[in-house]
Amino acid sequence: MVEYSVVVPIYNEEGNILKLHSEIAVAMDKISKDYEVIYVNDNSNDNSMSELKSLNNVKIIELNKNYGQATALDAGFRAAKGEIIISMDGDGQNDPKDIPRLLKKMKDDVDLNLAEKEEKIDNVKGEWDVLETLLEDSKKVLFDKKKEFV
Repeated sequence: MVEYSVVVPIYNEEGNILKLHSEIAVAMDKISKDYEVIYVNDNSNDNSMSELKSLNNVKIIELNKNYGQATALDAGFRAAKGEIIISMDGDGQNDPKDIPRLLKKMKDDVDLNLAEKEEKIDNVKGEWDVLETLLEDSKKVLFDKKKEFV
């Protein structure tokens, strides 16, 4: 069984993907060898898909049109096999080096662990909209694979 799934939505991230993937691999290899990385290409119109296809040992989900970050995350969460799901932005705003620190904070009874950057690179309203969409039904538990995703 896969212990961790890292889900990364991608939209026009040419030039970011290879570096980000390398950083994810370094961070995750320190934690466990039992992980998967899932990239969800949200119908990028640059060379993101070519860069994704050059990566080894990853799952790639390609959406047929640009649905937005919430749908891309949902597709990745549904495909994830890990007991714990870690989501990251494809633009490098989330530092993979933070993954081990976040996981240390988790307890057995925690369904969701969030981190917020003190210094924001851009408007995070969109990110909070995604979170609100994912959590709007309090019966949904997205990160506890022991419970059914509704």
